[in-house]
Amino acid sequence: MEKQKLGNVKQIISAYQMEMKDGSSSGKRFVLVHNGGLEVAFNADNALDIAWVKYYGQNISFLSKVGFNSNAGVFRQKFEGGFLYTCGIDNVSGCESDKIVHGSLHHKKAQNVNVKTDDEKVVVSAEVVNSYLFGDNVLMTRNYIVYSDKIEVHDSLKNEGFTPADYVILYHVNFGYPMLDKGMELAFDEKETIPANEKTKNTLHLAKVITDPVLNDTEDLYYHILNKGAVKLKNDKIGIEVDMSFDTKSFPYLVEWRNLVPGDYVLGIEPSTTRFDEYKKNTLSPNQTDNFDIAFDFKKF
Repeated sequence: MEKQKLGNVKQIISAYQMEMKDGSSSGKRFVLVHNGGLEVAFNADNALDIAWVKYYGQNISFLSKVGFNSNAGVFRQKFEGGFLYTCGIDNVSGCESDKIVHGSLHHKKAQNVNVKTDDEKVVVSAEVVNSYLFGDNVLMTRNYIVYSDKIEVHDSLKNEGFTPADYVILYHVNFGYPMLDKGMELAFDEKETIPANEKTKNTLHLAKVITDPVLNDTEDLYYHILNKGAVKLKNDKIGIEVDMSFDTKSFPYLVEWRNLVPGDYVLGIEPSTTRFDEYKKNTLSPNQTDNFDIAFDFKKF
């Protein structure tokens, strides 16, 4: 960075805390980061999840038709998608029918939101409390690092209670048009792929195939057990590649959710601590901390 050529460093790297002012998203707090080719928005009112990602002006993430709303209504009325929707820590999918679909964590407001900018990166951090009376008291600490072509996610879960606390966690990473498009390359090295719904029992060979939208189609769901926690998404039409990496010890399963219905055209790449059909929670002892790290590298060609 040649500071002598700058009036203000925010000319080339910036982070602004903002508030939405219109419609159902009115009042929601965001942190908007620009660094090089990356634009990243963090949703402070929804666990500091990543609302959207754009790279050199091209959209990478998925925003559902309900948009950024007030969280009113049932799950399908309030699922905005976003780039990263963190599921847990009390439920994923509908595994526990008496709890919120995909858990309550995403619906918690972040606190102690902090933004720090230096010559090369922006660090956005916050705390998310997941606790209830006569029950668990678990603190999630979130630290994101945004470089000019990379996003790092560094999360920790700490049991601040006095008895063991159970949890599940799934990182619902959503890709949308134009990054998601017919012919986009999806690549990973799997030991095994397991069908997760009736439709995919006979379509395992199509797990990495992306087509145009299909009218009246239904969603595809797969469980992948990987040799290495690495997923590549490459779109030659827009000249962008995203390389996602994570530790398979932390995330033994990769859930793939593919929905190619017009208007709901989305691919979910979801590192998870559990499958839905073999639902199992992890346990934190008092004062124990578990860490979760994911990285996204962006390339333009």
